[in-house]
Amino acid sequence: MVVVFAAIALVALALGALWPKTYTSSTTILIQEDNIIQPLMEGRAVATGVTDRGRIAREVIYSRKILAAVLEEGGWLAAKPSLLEQERLAERLKAATVVRNGGENLIQISYKDSDPDRTFRVTRKFAEMFISESLAAKERESREGQDREPAHHRHHDRRRDQARCLAQAGEVAAAGGHQQHAGQDADGQHRG
Repeated sequence: MVVVFAAIALVALALGALWPKTYTSSTTILIQEDNIIQPLMEGRAVATGVTDRGRIAREVIYSRKILAAVLEEGGWLAAKPSLLEQERLAERLKAATVVRNGGENLIQISYKDSDPDRTFRVTRKFAEMFISESLAAKERESREGQDREPAHHRHHDRRRDQARCLAQAGEVAAAGGHQQHAGQDADGQHRG
């Protein structure tokens, strides 16, 4: 019995020593709905008031731009792989990455790899790129708001001016209506 236990323990030890090592690195990002997720949702239909932050973060993180930057950071593009190979690398990268809600207002990004240094660098790059894209979306939203604001004010000013003109024309017509001569309309024009 002791021999069987010792044999099982030695086999488990040998498997553990030979089994490829896997490292996991995670980062958690605190988000504010209106500052990060809202600009990223522009143009997306949301059926309910509750947004799936994890899904939105996955869409952003798995975008071609971010995946390309992470592939570069991880060293996968150093050998100049073909576009097809880059797509395969991106798919493997996505398969090794988990993006999920980490709680209320938290996004967690986890990545698994056999290289501990690359695991850390890739996870860090995902977080940096997500934050960078979020800030860029916020800046675009702000700039578009500033661009729309003057146009909105011009439209509002134009409507206000039109209302004033109509009010003044009404006052003139009401005051001058008593002074109309036969054959003239309210503007003083002759009717034919």
